[in-house]
Amino acid sequence: VYAMGHSMGGWGTWAWINESSDRFAAAAPCGFPAAETGDAERLVKLPIWGMAGGADGDRTTGIRKMVERLKTAGNVNVKHTEFVGAKHSEANAAVFSSVELVDWMLGFSKSK
Repeated sequence: VYAMGHSMGGWGTWAWINESSDRFAAAAPCGFPAAETGDAERLVKLPIWGMAGGADGDRTTGIRKMVERLKTAGNVNVKHTEFVGAKHSEANAAVFSSVELVDWMLGFSKSK
């Protein structure tokens, strides 16, 4: 199972993976002000790719902080992308048209 979302969908993805990280093979919570929320230690084994528009205010800095917290906790499969100059709606379009993101997520599987 893979989860991805942007904006409110990013919040939902973040909440869901924090509640049951063992359910997912990979996730992409994007475009929301995550910052210091969530349990980075619990998510250390889950591949996560955070994306945000470079001109999306607290969402941009929130995703940066989320990614740094995950890396500091020891997550070696965490990625970060900022779409230079993109505001919220432009970043939304970029996230959901990212073939690279889908290919990346499909590179992970959850063994039983």
